[in-house]
Amino acid sequence: MNIREMIERLHEIAQDLPDGLDSKVQVHICNGGEAEGVVTREVNVATRRLQNDVTLEIKEIYALVQGHPHLDDGNTVVGSMTRNLDDELARLTGEEPRFKLPPGTKSVTIDLGDGKGRKFPLDSDGKVIAPGSSPGLKLGCRCDPAKNNDGRGIAVGNGVHFIMHNDCPVHPWVDSSSDLWVIE
Repeated sequence: MNIREMIERLHEIAQDLPDGLDSKVQVHICNGGEAEGVVTREVNVATRRLQNDVTLEIKEIYALVQGHPHLDDGNTVVGSMTRNLDDELARLTGEEPRFKLPPGTKSVTIDLGDGKGRKFPLDSDGKVIAPGSSPGLKLGCRCDPAKNNDGRGIAVGNGVHFIMHNDCPVHPWVDSSSDLWVIE
């Protein structure tokens, strides 16, 4: 990601926040998969220069967003942002979901916390079109069918795990609300 892309994305997000460009920023450092990560509100921006140790020639210079969890006064360790996604998705793709969706529901958004979620389209029977499934691929899904057992997910422990492409147009990241479903 370059500075322009980051600024553009921050501007997009700011439009949906109550305080707009005056909203606070925190940094989440992902530790991968189900592992706990770190969130800090102590953030600053600097430049970083990488130099050749012998010639002192600058090899690379870039912007660096720094998080300082050691300066936070509260707990900075958080659960994985995708921890609940697999359980919810497995339930919604299963034979008997725990609840009925309202008539006219075209998609569901699974809230991952911190204002983030993943949006999933529904088929004509109201079932979630799963990552890597044949119906998903026909719609342009970029999630790997092999990694998702052709939309059935991979059994992990007592649950099912789905691996989604970060830029999948069928299963996009969205700003989530308190509603589980989105009527379009």
